[in-house]
Amino acid sequence: MFRRKKRHSIKNRNLLHRCFRFIQNQIISFIFNTAQAIVYLGLNLFYFFNFLYQKTKAAITLFCHWVMQYRPVQFLMNETKEAAFAVQQFCSFASEQFKIFFVNTMPIRTFVLIARVLPIGDWLKYEEQDNFGMTTFANAIEDRNFVLLDSILKVCSQEALYRYLFMKDCVGIGSLQYAFFHYKKDTRASEKILRAIHPEKRLWVLNNLTNSTSKPVMFSLVRGKDREAHCKKILELLPEKDRIHFMNQVDDEGDSPILLKAYGGEEWESIKLFLDYYPNKHLVDYLNIRNEKKDTFLTQSVQHPSNNYTAKIIELVPEEQRKDYLARYNQGLKALLYAKSLGHFYAHVHISALEKYGIRMPEEYAHLSPKELKEQLPKIFEVLDAKEEINETEQSVRLSPNENAVRENFKLKHGAYPLEVLQVKNENANLSEIKTAYKKLMLFSHPDKNNDSEASTDKSKLINEAYGVYAKPDVRKSYYQIKKI
Repeated sequence: MFRRKKRHSIKNRNLLHRCFRFIQNQIISFIFNTAQAIVYLGLNLFYFFNFLYQKTKAAITLFCHWVMQYRPVQFLMNETKEAAFAVQQFCSFASEQFKIFFVNTMPIRTFVLIARVLPIGDWLKYEEQDNFGMTTFANAIEDRNFVLLDSILKVCSQEALYRYLFMKDCVGIGSLQYAFFHYKKDTRASEKILRAIHPEKRLWVLNNLTNSTSKPVMFSLVRGKDREAHCKKILELLPEKDRIHFMNQVDDEGDSPILLKAYGGEEWESIKLFLDYYPNKHLVDYLNIRNEKKDTFLTQSVQHPSNNYTAKIIELVPEEQRKDYLARYNQGLKALLYAKSLGHFYAHVHISALEKYGIRMPEEYAHLSPKELKEQLPKIFEVLDAKEEINETEQSVRLSPNENAVRENFKLKHGAYPLEVLQVKNENANLSEIKTAYKKLMLFSHPDKNNDSEASTDKSKLINEAYGVYAKPDVRKSYYQIKKI
């Protein structure tokens, strides 16, 4: 009896299992068929509506072309365009007039509070000057109201800030110029303004600011101890590449800022502070800048009676370059002649410093007194300058491994620089980088891989020659020659 009951229960379980599997398969089949039907229906609807859209678009385009053939329709369209343009101009004018009214009638503190929430800082460019040519920005600087100045700078747009900086009062002084020349050693206002200007625009602003004599303001900043702090702050805030451009500029007489400092007889600490911001690798070129009188920093310094830093100037130059530096433009000899002719208190200091570095007085001038030498200096300098020009001409046609000459002569011959041919963007790339670029180019440009075509042959020759400029002495030597123009 026990065995019969067991067999009966096993048969029931198998039946239930088969029923469950059947129902499961039916549900899965139903879901799959439904999803497939939805996808097909969606695709058909998409194709239908896309077809309908294309046909409708084509019909509308055809209808518009047909309608535009009639002159009344063309006239109506032109009038509609002109009316829309007039409405736009009126809205723009009304908007501008509203901004002008809003800025010039509302107290500046209230405007600043609103501008912190709403983007209306650009509206400050519509602020008008009063009878004395002053604005709220200029008044904040003149009254030393740094809280108000900070508030304006936070909400002020760059365009509005530039307009503020180039506005001048009735005396012809701008806001930044006032911060430079009337704050003496207090740099708070000038620093706040310069920091508010985008770094890449700071040099542009400084170059376009002029003083009362219509000269760039930088030439006034580099002269005088009371402006030294402002000049230092400017050099700190300028990017290095812009710092070089700022310091390399010359005025109408060819004087650079360092020449003006020497002309003004400033102390060495002030000059050294200025020179510390100049990159050392370009410092010798900066010291060699000449003005229209053909004076360099060395010869200009010797002429002032209170300057006694000739030895310190020479020590700035690396030891291996000092001989060439003093021989350049005959500035060592000229400085010695200046020192002896002027005969001021520090003359013996200059003479001893120059003699220490090998500069000797020529025998034909050794017997002259300071007064006689001073009278003959113009003629002596004319002879020295003429000799210098002859030496430069001879040097220009002499074989010399000049980097710029190699590149320029290669470009004259082929129309592109060697690195451009090798597709190397880094101008300071080393030989391994150039070699890697050369191999990559030759991998695709070799004649064997281009069916020995004439274009690939010419291109591979050019690539080989460009690579030879850096790797093969014979190729490089062929481009040493500097052609005399």
